[in-house]
Amino acid sequence: MDYEFDKSTEAAKAEIQNTVRKIGQSAIFNDAYLSQIRLAFLTSDLDRVLVHHGETVSADDTKKYTDERGFELGIKRNSIPLEDRQSYEAQSMHDSQRIQELFYSVGIPYDEFVAHELGHNVFDRAYVKSYGEFEIYGEQDPDTAETKGVITDVSKDYRAKIIGKLKTLLTEAGLNLDVDSFFGDERNNRQKIAEIFALMVQREFAVRTNSSYLAEHQAVDSRVRTFLENPEKAIADYIQKTGRQISLEDFYRENHTLSFVVVPLLENQYKNFDKRAKFLEVDTQGLLN
Repeated sequence: MDYEFDKSTEAAKAEIQNTVRKIGQSAIFNDAYLSQIRLAFLTSDLDRVLVHHGETVSADDTKKYTDERGFELGIKRNSIPLEDRQSYEAQSMHDSQRIQELFYSVGIPYDEFVAHELGHNVFDRAYVKSYGEFEIYGEQDPDTAETKGVITDVSKDYRAKIIGKLKTLLTEAGLNLDVDSFFGDERNNRQKIAEIFALMVQREFAVRTNSSYLAEHQAVDSRVRTFLENPEKAIADYIQKTGRQISLEDFYRENHTLSFVVVPLLENQYKNFDKRAKFLEVDTQGLLN
């Protein structure tokens, strides 16, 4: 093996171990769950995959754990494919995601990104344990793991239940927001609900680890309220400032924006993380502490 490649691999392994150590020390996730889930750290061209499992990090060339689309759809739940730190920090948003910049003005730190993705996996597992498999729109090719389906979805009964709870939460907070516009048969309903859970976990991780990003999380709360007071003006100001084109429709379509509104409200209403984690009514026993 080339010396430089070997040296960079060992450095990457040490970074991974440090990140997972911080995740464990936050005491958010159940230790048994963390020890059995595989975290697959990918490079941009997939020529190297480093898999954290148990307490070790090893190189893997089988590509068994690299199905990013399967993970995003919640149908591959035994491993979590993750960008390596360098690729993650170098990436930029797609135009369709730019609406997020109205709320989070700087990128998420890498350790928080990993905690966030773990939150997604916990939600997916907890939902399936509680309500059964997600509905799949499209077909899955089991030989190539190429996901042809566009989206997966929660059940309509579950969706209706969560929408009702969100409406109550927003009404009690005095916020005027059309929750129904975020959801619908043509919307990515499962992902929008999952993002609430993942951001909830991420922000709790930031608090427990005294993240340098805490000030940004706190700033988001006031940015959301400012936006909701006059969304058209906020969007027009952003377009004038950046020259990028976004619209109010992007706010309702983008998967993350609802979580930016909801999670701070949950933090205000439920000071205890355990109570917040129960809001989406999925069984996290054995996944969260």
